[in-house]
Amino acid sequence: MCYQGKTLISGYLDALEEYDRRHLMLVAAFRTGDPDGIEGFRSLAREAELTFRAARGRFQDHQKAHNCCKAIHFEEASNESAIIARRILQAGSQSSAAS
Repeated sequence: MCYQGKTLISGYLDALEEYDRRHLMLVAAFRTGDPDGIEGFRSLAREAELTFRAARGRFQDHQKAHNCCKAIHFEEASNESAIIARRILQAGSQSSAAS
C-alpha cells in the first residue's frame, strides 16, 4: 500500500473510532434518560458519521484510482472491515519497520 493509501485508511479508521465513541455516549445518554445528553450526542454522532463516511469515500476513490489497496474492502452494514483494515495497516507498519 502506498503512503497516501496508508494515510487515507488511517484517517478513515480514526474517524470511525471517533464515531464509535460518540455513539457510545449517545447510548449512555439513552440509558440514563438524559434528554439534553441525547440531543447533544445525537448531533455529535451524526457529525462524526458524516466525517467517517467522507473519509471512507476518499480512501475508496484513491483505491479505485491508484489500485494499491486491493486487500481492503468496505461493507456498508459492517464495521468488521475497519477492524480488518486496522490489522492490515498495523501488520504493514511492522513489516516496514523490520525491513
